[in-house]
Amino acid sequence: MRALITVPWRPRRSYWRSACCLGDHRTLQNIEDLREQLVSEGAELDRKTLVVQRLPHGFGVCAGRSVKKGEVVASVPRRLVLEVPVSGHSRPSLKTLPFSAAAGGHGQWYDVMGFAEGRAAVTHAAARLIEEYLAGEISPFWAYCAALPPPVAMPPPLHPLKRAWPVDLLAASPMLQRLYREANFLNSRCLEALALKMNGSSPELRSWALAAVITRNFALKGPSGKVEALGLLPFIDLFNHQSCHEVGRISWTCSFQERHGCVVMVADRGIAKGEPLTFRYIAAPDAALLVQYGIPPSSRPNSHDMAGFQVHSDVLDGTDKGCGRDTRAEARRTLAREWGWTDQTQPLLFTIPEARLLQW
Repeated sequence: MRALITVPWRPRRSYWRSACCLGDHRTLQNIEDLREQLVSEGAELDRKTLVVQRLPHGFGVCAGRSVKKGEVVASVPRRLVLEVPVSGHSRPSLKTLPFSAAAGGHGQWYDVMGFAEGRAAVTHAAARLIEEYLAGEISPFWAYCAALPPPVAMPPPLHPLKRAWPVDLLAASPMLQRLYREANFLNSRCLEALALKMNGSSPELRSWALAAVITRNFALKGPSGKVEALGLLPFIDLFNHQSCHEVGRISWTCSFQERHGCVVMVADRGIAKGEPLTFRYIAAPDAALLVQYGIPPSSRPNSHDMAGFQVHSDVLDGTDKGCGRDTRAEARRTLAREWGWTDQTQPLLFTIPEARLLQW
């Protein structure tokens, strides 16, 4: 049996430290122009509470005063959100295809890119963003487009849409390779669909719009509580990601909510003056955050980090000496294919929490 547990991945820090956001020529004035436009149309984005700062990787927001737990720190009417509808999910059922995710069937993907209707919504939103960008100052989203990283700076430096990763970085772990391969496959499907929708736009503009949607989208719910739309939230998307560093303890400062026709950020705990305003994009390991958002791994631990566990197909052949590939082995392989392990030249890759692995 060739089953192995991979060591927790750790890519070269020198690689992602050298990948800065070149070409991001936005200014604080672009952000303040967006704030002014949103406030004039009903948003609540207090300058004394929300202080925009330029960071090494772009822009972020910090608290200009102390904030109490439960306080709404930012509010934008949903009518000011660039949104598109999302159809129902159609993920493969783990009951009928229990091996599909481990075999690379995208069941381990962490957001709307993991199912066909979600990718359709991402493509639709990217097309909308291109239309608004090309419309210029007559677009109601012109200030938002001007506040986004420009096409020369988006996708982010480490995002798979930006560049092919070096082999030695991918060699850090089979889990990272799997996520990178899936990301390239899913991104290419969206780019192909986007090219059909917006065939008059440049490839650079399509990559820019797709990256903006992939890295900045919010799932919006309707009265039923189910996700009904995908939205780009002006100004609120300046709040950066913060992973959970310790189980049971909140590291980030805010959470995203929908209240009375508005999208809001609410303080999840007391926030000190000058503290960065952050929220958790998604409960995902560092490997997925790197591939999906281009977020380099932090020096601090992520309680959602995973370790990979590979199982090769020779486990299906049995251990009886002299039997060879008998009918029972063929039956096991057939059943495994029916359960989603279609390419048995590739191993299954399961994941377990890294913290649990370290306990062993």
